[in-house]
Amino acid sequence: MADSGITISLVQASVRFFAWAPLWGGLFIAASGLFHAPIEAAETKDPKQHWAFKSPVRPQVPEVKNKKWVRTPIDNFVLARLDKEGLRPSPEADQVTLLRRLSLDVVGLPPTIAEMDAFLTDKSSEAYEKQVERLLNSPHYGERWGRHWLDGARYADSDGFEKDKPRFIWAYRDWIINAFNQDLPYDRFIIEQIAGDQLPNPRQDDLVATGFLRNSMLNEEGGVDPEQFRMEGLFDRMDCIGKSVLGLTIQCAQCHNHKFDPLTQEEYYRLFAFLNNDHEASLIAYSTEQQMLVANLTRQMRDLEAGLRHTTPDWQERMNGWEDSVKNEQP
Repeated sequence: MADSGITISLVQASVRFFAWAPLWGGLFIAASGLFHAPIEAAETKDPKQHWAFKSPVRPQVPEVKNKKWVRTPIDNFVLARLDKEGLRPSPEADQVTLLRRLSLDVVGLPPTIAEMDAFLTDKSSEAYEKQVERLLNSPHYGERWGRHWLDGARYADSDGFEKDKPRFIWAYRDWIINAFNQDLPYDRFIIEQIAGDQLPNPRQDDLVATGFLRNSMLNEEGGVDPEQFRMEGLFDRMDCIGKSVLGLTIQCAQCHNHKFDPLTQEEYYRLFAFLNNDHEASLIAYSTEQQMLVANLTRQMRDLEAGLRHTTPDWQERMNGWEDSVKNEQP
């Protein structure tokens, strides 16, 4: 059993911790000395003055002595800091190490023997650039980097909770992968996920993209209050939008004005109202092959119906009557 004195001290420290103002650009400080940083009162700081909400300013590229080492302006910043610390750059990586690092970074897989041999035998001045282009054009690029967004969007192959049933939302996963591989502009990337179904004449891909809003919790345990869990799912969806799209922990504003970020409780529930004003629709998404099959079957059905209208004008009424009779025969 934990020491009661220690427990009380931890609770008191937690209360003090959450009562303090954020330290813009730094950390928090606790009276116990666990967090070292100066304290500033919350009312003296405007959250919108935080660096994250200001337009970026292009810094001046520092001058360095070893100009031969510099290949891009980024190298100036790296070398300037190394010079300041009295350090020297590491030796340049050999070709094998270089391609391995590049491949793991871009597609998450090591290069094959054939890919390595091709790189080592390419003596052109653009050998490295060719490998970069090859990897960026690989379908594995979207798989590698799309996973970061899928984690933020809380994508999973199953529902979780007690039953943990599989959820068939793989089409949204594939949409994310394709978006990365096609270099979809970021504004379209967000718009289609938040409101793809509201675009003029939405395509199937636009509808699939809104799967972003269906990655939230799903609980089918016995005894669950449907309305209570519907609300919990909406709050979870709000949290996901805040963190993945806005980069903010907006769930704090669920109960009060945000202490640290420029978000009021009223603004939180304005956004909440948009999500709470809709129902969780289901969508049947067809692959390219399935779309071709459906189109072919639809044409056949239209041809058959056209023939029936010519030979049997009352075929629709007779079909409806037959369907009704079958329904009545069911127990």
